[in-house]
Amino acid sequence: MLKQMTLAAIVIVALPIASGLLHAQGVILPLSPQDRQIITAKLGPGVVGNALPSATIEKVSLYFPLKEGAAVYQVTSGPNVGKSQTLRLAKVRRPSGTSAWRFEFSPTLAGYIHETAQGDLLLPAVGDIAEGVVVITTPANPFMMKGMKPGESRSYTQQVRVKALDDPADQKYSGVLSGILHLLRHLSGECTRRNL
Repeated sequence: MLKQMTLAAIVIVALPIASGLLHAQGVILPLSPQDRQIITAKLGPGVVGNALPSATIEKVSLYFPLKEGAAVYQVTSGPNVGKSQTLRLAKVRRPSGTSAWRFEFSPTLAGYIHETAQGDLLLPAVGDIAEGVVVITTPANPFMMKGMKPGESRSYTQQVRVKALDDPADQKYSGVLSGILHLLRHLSGECTRRNL
């Protein structure tokens, strides 16, 4: 599950930046030949274009707008290789009546997005219905952070609790996780329109 979540996080951060929708003046961070080769092997030739200038994320909603919708993705590895999956971003209502957002990483794995007053997007919980658990992190997983600069990395450490979906008192695992959030690069190409 952790490997799937890591891959999902990389894809989630890379997709909005690779969309070609934002052409900012700034730093150009080209892909390494090894990364380009791996992506081409997974997605096919002509998917990844040249690196474009990237800028600091000033308005998160330009990169990841919180609006309901669905996208169809082609699975490029694992048991479902070659198949398509439709994944959704949906507004959900909390018991207090306020809104939250549910983002599907896979048909069985969904993260719950919290938008801070500063404009950051955080994932305080991820539900895995295939494993029957919810993963709660404190502080929440950084998802899209305002003020990040191209090529910047931010380290974080968090407490992780894995609880049964049907009985939140049943804590399956707990521990401390350290990670690094990277702001990737802005790429031209057909990446989001064609294979992902």
